[in-house]
Amino acid sequence: MDSLSANTDYMQTYREDVDVVAIDEVTVTAPNRFESRNYGGDGTGSIADKFMYVLDQVNQYLPTTHVLNSITYAFRGKDIMGNSMSLGGAILGLQASFL
Repeated sequence: MDSLSANTDYMQTYREDVDVVAIDEVTVTAPNRFESRNYGGDGTGSIADKFMYVLDQVNQYLPTTHVLNSITYAFRGKDIMGNSMSLGGAILGLQASFL
């Protein structure tokens, strides 16, 4: 008896009114850059959405953004766009903006 038969028998004896369904294929994909970070766009891929993405990329290197992110982290635990942020990232960004 293979493991599928054993699991099928177990499930049928546990709940007789439920049919056992086999899954043919499972596909797992990693989120792309747009899905993993809030950047202010709507995620549609339109020109305005891509423009917001480019602005967010440029904004990550501005010293004022680091200061605002550190202040926002103190109150909400996230950066100004709502992304999760660590205490080390907040402190390092604040220090780097004054160098």
